[in-house]
Amino acid sequence: MQVVEELVMKCQDNMEQLRVDPATELDQKILGALDSSGRLQVRVFGDVGSKTIDEIRSRSKVFGDEATARFKELSDVGDKIAEICEILEVPFEEQDDFQNSVNDLGLTREAIQAGKDRLQELNSRKMDRMTELIQERRAQIVELQNDMGTVSLAEEEEEEVQSEEGDDTLKALDVQILDLRSKLEALQPLLETKKKYDKAVLLRVKLDEASKDPDRLRRRGSALLLKEEEKMGRQVKKIPEQVEVLKRCALEWEAENGIFRFNGERYIDTLEQTESHWKSRNKKDSKSMGGGVTPKKSKSRLHSTSTPRRELGDVTEMHRNSSC
Repeated sequence: MQVVEELVMKCQDNMEQLRVDPATELDQKILGALDSSGRLQVRVFGDVGSKTIDEIRSRSKVFGDEATARFKELSDVGDKIAEICEILEVPFEEQDDFQNSVNDLGLTREAIQAGKDRLQELNSRKMDRMTELIQERRAQIVELQNDMGTVSLAEEEEEEVQSEEGDDTLKALDVQILDLRSKLEALQPLLETKKKYDKAVLLRVKLDEASKDPDRLRRRGSALLLKEEEKMGRQVKKIPEQVEVLKRCALEWEAENGIFRFNGERYIDTLEQTESHWKSRNKKDSKSMGGGVTPKKSKSRLHSTSTPRRELGDVTEMHRNSSC
């Protein structure tokens, strides 16, 4: 009896979801076969033999297959609706209102039709806004590329995408945006190190320019100035380590994604050129200062009653020794 009870209960559940009326005498018996406690009322079927069980099982399969088919159809429509709602940025309140309007329809044909109608409406809204949507995505792509300092598409691919407007173009741009976001996330460690390196390079130049004015440490406020320059010098000292980290990160990126370009140039080449230029500049400066001989301290410094402080030449020398 337990097998029959389970089959009957499954039939009843599917019939309720499908909202189907009893089409046969067996359907009517199935609907009235269980009492309020879920127990089978044997008298409904009379003799519950193997033939009756097979008939109930067969009917259960019909209802089950129909429920599965409708559920899949509703799911497909629902996925498409959700996709367009995301594209159009439909407010959650509007989405909830529609969902609540079909919740009580179960797996009925009415529910499927309501979903199709909603999908058609959203598609129409999407087509009306197609140009605007494509422009928004292109703007997002430009912003992401600016954040990365690079361009991910070849010129011919860029022209092909921009020359068309339609659903396929919109999907292609969405895929490109997801790809750029993923790459930007992967690039964050490199970009953060690059930001620190760029700042240190500016400080290196600033210190170098300051070293050309040795009298600055004899003016009022020289103690604070020297303290600031020493702080800058500590940051400049990190440049060699930052260069190695940047090279390693860039090479790892290139192994997975191809040449890493920043502002149109291979970043590793730019990095090496920057450091090479700085080395050459330092050599020229050393020669112009008489081969890099350390100047003697002035008498005014030797006879000063204040606490001895490091000359800028010391700070500059530390800065120069730290460069690659």
